[in-house]
Amino acid sequence: MNVLLATMDMSLARMICPRIVNRGHLAIMANSVKEADELIRRHQVNLAIICLQLPDGNPLALIEKIKQYNPATPIVVMTATNTRSLELSIRKLGITYYMVAPISVEEIESILVYLSARSTITD
Repeated sequence: MNVLLATMDMSLARMICPRIVNRGHLAIMANSVKEADELIRRHQVNLAIICLQLPDGNPLALIEKIKQYNPATPIVVMTATNTRSLELSIRKLGITYYMVAPISVEEIESILVYLSARSTITD
């Protein structure tokens, strides 16, 4: 699986990326909406983990774009701030999982394990 991790939190990325790779997947890292957008144009993304606090652009538009390329792509959303209206608007986009900080690396890894077991995609 190609796993897109879009976050500006480099300490979180340094903890998550090796776990993605150790599970036999490709970790595709982006630290902005623009960079993530460029990566999804070049790579088939089989799972996206997206932080809503990216420094540029609109992460919601990024989610919509991923869904346009492949509506079945599971998307995990992470956020440091949460409101009920934000969560409802995100869920309407068809995301798979919604996480509110503090983000647990173990929780992300368990989601990765679960989704890769459900996937027929191997990479």
